[in-house]
Amino acid sequence: MTQFINMLQWEGILLLRYKLVQVSVLVTALYIGLFQVLKLLGNSELFAMLLTLNDPALIGMLFVAVTILFERESGSLNAVFVSPLRLHAYLSAKLLSLALLGTICGWAMTVALLGTGIQHFGFLIACFLITWLFGCLGIILVAPMRRFVDFLLPMAGILMLMIVPLLDWFGIATIPGKWLFPMEHGLQLLAWSMNFKVQSFPWLSLGLLIAACIASYFWGYTRFVNDKTRRK
Repeated sequence: MTQFINMLQWEGILLLRYKLVQVSVLVTALYIGLFQVLKLLGNSELFAMLLTLNDPALIGMLFVAVTILFERESGSLNAVFVSPLRLHAYLSAKLLSLALLGTICGWAMTVALLGTGIQHFGFLIACFLITWLFGCLGIILVAPMRRFVDFLLPMAGILMLMIVPLLDWFGIATIPGKWLFPMEHGLQLLAWSMNFKVQSFPWLSLGLLIAACIASYFWGYTRFVNDKTRRK
């Protein structure tokens, strides 16, 4: 536990050192400004869901890659492979710090967009899990990579694939298998917390989103271990 707390503190230092906290605040402010334009088109809740989904997703996926690549370049990653427990502590501390950052930014943005009438507890859970999931996806992608430029195209592809259910929500296209997409369950939680369309708490979506977070975490862990083994 002490090892995990120390790593969590270190992740907070990295976020400040690389100015990722400041970037998050700036992006959140830009999204709030963008919403003022988008809401003129109507469908305020849908656009709020889109921006709220995008903000934690980018914080999770992009920032996890940035910090890992910086640490890999500096050589500090070698120490985390001393034991499986140390690697678990490293990955979980990184994901927790980013999930907390994404949750705070997502909540602040949504309150600024829609006011304080949202279901706060459900919203915080949704933002936390969405950021955690995209952080895990970022780990899966970046595990074998050494350059940030190599990460960008796969990241764009994953982001586009994960938001496919939004096409159905906006009425652009019918997505028959949208329940197979983890983000559909994130959207269900966001919609309920914003008092939009979903009337009762989506327990099934919550369970499936948690399952997706757990599965993607262990996938990312395995990718890290396999990459280290392959390069020995």
